[in-house]
Order: sequence, then C-alpha cells, then structure tokens
Amino acid sequence: PAPGRLVDKAGAKETFTAVLLGALHDRAGQGEDAAAIPDTVLAQLLGVAKLAAEITSERQGADPPTAAEVRRRTADGHADGHRAAVRVEPGEKSSA
Repeated sequence: PAPGRLVDKAGAKETFTAVLLGALHDRAGQGEDAAAIPDTVLAQLLGVAKLAAEITSERQGADPPTAAEVRRRTADGHADGHRAAVRVEPGEKSSA
C-alpha cells in the first residue's frame, strides 16, 4: 500500500510512544516480562506504533487514531503485516 500524505507532524511522536507503552502495559498485565518479549513480537509492536504515528501525521493537528482505525489499517496490509500486535475490541474508542 502507498504511504499516506504528510499533513501535520504534531502529535506523531506522542502517538508512537503512547501506542508502544500501551502495548507493553497490556502485555505486563498478562504477566509477560517486557525484557523477555521476543524480537519478532517487539518488531510487531514497533510496527503498529509506527503505523499509528503515520496515521496521526496524515491529519491536521494532534489527532491520533482510535484502536479500531489502526486495526483496519493493519487488516488492509499496513504496518508491515503486524496485524497480530493490535489487540482491540470492536467499537473501542480509545487511541491505539
């Protein structure tokens, strides 16, 4: 898939950080040790965080995507095929 058009960089770094930390927090809540996450899984988490930052950059202002938006993009073949790293429930309103 072609990359999106850069509109505004505001909030992209914050979105990347929030998504990555949220994913690590979710895994810690399931009893996983962040230091023991396999490289392939960490690469998936980083890919999803990167995708969320890219979506934010396609919009005016610091407007991060919802988890459902990130899930749709990963299903469409974005995030380098890292769709398994997005854990969201249908209708979820929070940021990825």
